Amino acid sequence: MKQTVVKATAGLAGVFVFLGILVAINVLISQVRVRKDITHDHLYTLSQGTRDLLGQLPRDVPLKFYYSKGTEGLPMPLKQYAQRILDLLREYEQAARGKMVLEVLDPQPDSDEEEWAQRFGLQPQQLGGLGGSEFYLGLTASSGAQEAVIPVFSP
Repeated sequence: MKQTVVKATAGLAGVFVFLGILVAINVLISQVRVRKDITHDHLYTLSQGTRDLLGQLPRDVPLKFYYSKGTEGLPMPLKQYAQRILDLLREYEQAARGKMVLEVLDPQPDSDEEEWAQRFGLQPQQLGGLGGSEFYLGLTASSGAQEAVIPVFSP
């Protein structure tokens, strides 16, 4: 009987040690970012010229991506398009090595984000024609006294 309890305790301890090792490995692996573009024409890889340009930015460039992801009825193709834009902007941010900071804003109706979007000249788009809900999909960038705006990304 005593031997059975010892074996059960040892087996249970082994399971906990194994689970602890799995958790530790998971934490370590989650810190490593490995990304590979496996498309045939490397569609999602930045060119070397783009990487060089972003790596040599003379000063910080804050980017503000206005995307109404909370808009009800937003079609799936538009959501996927917005995600591709966001992925590209994150690639730019990573290549800029801290000189470009991306902020993603969701301009809800009557919010500060919507007010700022309108101040920058971003244009709300109508879903489903007149009377449908509005959504934003635009970008602002600033560097020193210079500002640039993409009022709307059109698929």
